[in-house]
Amino acid sequence: KKYDEIDILHLQEGAHCDTQEAFENVFAQGVFPILADKFIVWGDTYQKNAIEVGKVEKSKIEVLGSPRFENLKFEQNLNHEEFVLLATMPPQIEEMAGLNVKNLENYKKSIIRICEIVTNMNKKMKIKLHPAVEILDLPNLIKNKFSGIEVIYQGDINPLIRNCSELIVTGTSTVIIQGQILKKPVISIPLIEYYWGEPSVYKSKSCIVSKIEELDSTLNKLTNDLEFRKNLIKNADMYLKSCITNKESSSEKIWEYIKNREKQKGGI
Repeated sequence: KKYDEIDILHLQEGAHCDTQEAFENVFAQGVFPILADKFIVWGDTYQKNAIEVGKVEKSKIEVLGSPRFENLKFEQNLNHEEFVLLATMPPQIEEMAGLNVKNLENYKKSIIRICEIVTNMNKKMKIKLHPAVEILDLPNLIKNKFSGIEVIYQGDINPLIRNCSELIVTGTSTVIIQGQILKKPVISIPLIEYYWGEPSVYKSKSCIVSKIEELDSTLNKLTNDLEFRKNLIKNADMYLKSCITNKESSSEKIWEYIKNREKQKGGI
């Protein structure tokens, strides 16, 4: 086939900040298709965002789900609550705010403050560092101050989420979705202000958006108020239905879609 006869399918890779204010950032990262013939999105929430914010024609969008979550599901026998898990999102260096020296210093201080709050509550803690934060020398900083905190650099985060009591994320990330699928209460603490507005995961009240000063009271409430904890996870279940379709069959749906397109063009 000639190049211009080959279908280009753009598959949604992650959970991005789905606001008008974040458009330039996510567009620069390749979230919305430019040359693709079709845009395969996870669910209705992202289809709406692609149309309203990304200005993608509805006819170019297919809502088929995401293979990356197909085998990820809550299993009671694998669910444990052994420690608080902090998953760090790196400063967005493609943004001026993510390169600002004061912001980077505050980012490091904020990570340390989160560690102090959790350890002062006599809770065990593990940290899954994003590889991009190595430039801030966080591993050595944390190890020198908190010998009891395990810092993890590489590997699959899902087993860590399964074994945590609460998941803290430093901003918006696909990790929030992973935590919600595994029915963990998620706390998002944005450490750098990018003025990206309020993404749908915040609006849905499916995770707690907290300031660092509120973290101890938030963790206490999640521990002692079981109804509050239950409602948060219930909201997360509702949100997941809106943003991920074909949860357990997305690979099959996408493959069937590809084969049907090829048949229509006489390729198969």
